[in-house]
Amino acid sequence: RTADVSRKTFVEYYLSRQHRDDMAKGCVMSALGSDAARQSEAIKATFAAGIEAQLATLANEKAAEGLTRADLIDTIAHLVGALVLSRACPDSSSLADEILDVCRSRILNQDTPAK
Repeated sequence: RTADVSRKTFVEYYLSRQHRDDMAKGCVMSALGSDAARQSEAIKATFAAGIEAQLATLANEKAAEGLTRADLIDTIAHLVGALVLSRACPDSSSLADEILDVCRSRILNQDTPAK
């Protein structure tokens, strides 16, 4: 959860080696997103409802102060994609860490889209 943490703290944790390597306690979206894409419309609808719930949760938490829905979608997509790509690399791969580092930096340093 991101309650009572800054956006920076949330992003730094989500795109950390610790989170990357702890798949049992990690993010459902990054763990099952590609599987959900191959499921029935009913399962996809359930997954989409989970994404909406995550967006709503983030919108009401300190980590999202000043961000629009588009900002939150961009951030979640960036976070999940980076984690999936990093996990797809061998554990000892420098590319796995580079993906996390680059995406963490880009998310934290991006300009906020026009409101």
